[in-house]
Amino acid sequence: MSTVDLCAGFRILHGMMPCHTAEQTALYERGYPYLVTLVDGHKDDKKPVASVAKAFKNYWGPYHSAWPRLTAAAFARASAVRKDGWDEPEVAKAASATGPVTPDEASQIVGAWFKRGGRDSFNEAQHSLFTLEALVGTDHVLSAVTKGLEGAVGKKFKDDTIGDIALLAYLSGLLLLRSAKAAEHRKGLEAVYEASVKAKLDQGEHSIRGGLDLALHGNEGALRTLAKSHWQYWYYYLMVSDPKIHLTRLADNAKSDWVPEARILFLAGPEMLPIYTSKKALRNGKRMPEFLADFSMFDHDGIVDLMVDMIGVKGAADVPGNYFRENGARVKKTLARIANGGSARAEKAKAALKLLA
Repeated sequence: MSTVDLCAGFRILHGMMPCHTAEQTALYERGYPYLVTLVDGHKDDKKPVASVAKAFKNYWGPYHSAWPRLTAAAFARASAVRKDGWDEPEVAKAASATGPVTPDEASQIVGAWFKRGGRDSFNEAQHSLFTLEALVGTDHVLSAVTKGLEGAVGKKFKDDTIGDIALLAYLSGLLLLRSAKAAEHRKGLEAVYEASVKAKLDQGEHSIRGGLDLALHGNEGALRTLAKSHWQYWYYYLMVSDPKIHLTRLADNAKSDWVPEARILFLAGPEMLPIYTSKKALRNGKRMPEFLADFSMFDHDGIVDLMVDMIGVKGAADVPGNYFRENGARVKKTLARIANGGSARAEKAKAALKLLA
């Protein structure tokens, strides 16, 4: 049996969302969209200091997963010196250096993250980590993070200084998906987790113990670590494949707001589609083209329905049209079924069919 066949069997068994191509499946299995690919010749690389500031001030990040190469290098370097904000002179100086990042420098950058600590945003932490990963390689960064976590377990942190390190612990789980030495690195991280348990560290998501439990142990880790969390961010569920866990979380209005996550849809499967295509899910302003484009990789009739509904919606940009042009042969039969009638949706489906002519 081929690797592709084995992956297909795994997805069917676990209810995961199938993709249109093996390449798209491989991308999601590597943690997409929680990764960075580098783009050469991007216009933002003409003024990397300014683009670094823009990347920080844009809460979600302006580049989704494709970053300008020089801006990525500038951002990684700036992340090592930032203290209170990204308008500091030291940040601008660091961001002005856009040459290749060496492995030794990358280790120093990771070390600086651990020395600073603090409770910063998830998006800043992931952008810093994944830009550095793209620049010097997954295994080198993962080794440096593991070393940092080993040194941090025995320290006494105040509540307001542990959160960012816990995020690095959590995000290491995504690095494992892309590692060429995943088994070796997982063993090292498991050892750190066991040490954190022995040290009786807090089990919440803002601790090293909780971050590693979420990163390494999927559904079981989430049930343990998030059980008593009062204000629970959606991004802590990126390793959870059980749709029941997700749906229970979403039903609790006392928790934080949420946004559609393509990775969660990939892991948890079609049971997530009804809530992900609700009006609440689609109120995401400028991010709508991004998550629609990510969803467009999934081979499911529910995605066809979604793309039909998005035809003519201003916030969807050109994503629905691109989807139908790229997947015409696959979706034509479903479109014809939807177009059979005189409803508004049927009229949109007829318009989509014209794109395939």
